[in-house]
Amino acid sequence: MNEIGQDPTGANEAASDGRDIPWLQEQETSPVWDVWHVTYRDVVILDEDNERIEAYNLSTHDLHVQENYDTLKAKILQAAGLP
Repeated sequence: MNEIGQDPTGANEAASDGRDIPWLQEQETSPVWDVWHVTYRDVVILDEDNERIEAYNLSTHDLHVQENYDTLKAKILQAAGLP
């Protein structure tokens, strides 16, 4: 999730171009950064009602480390109800 004011021109488009993962830009009308207790580089995992399950921080868990990648993938699949 990208915090309000952290969208340099074209950055959101560049971050999501050619990818099929969701990318959320916080808006003044929906200030969820504080509500979801987000910190910089968090991947926020939501349930089917768009309620926060947990956050997985990419600064703490470098996805170049296979174990971290596998853990995040498993968390996302579990939240989606997939094996």
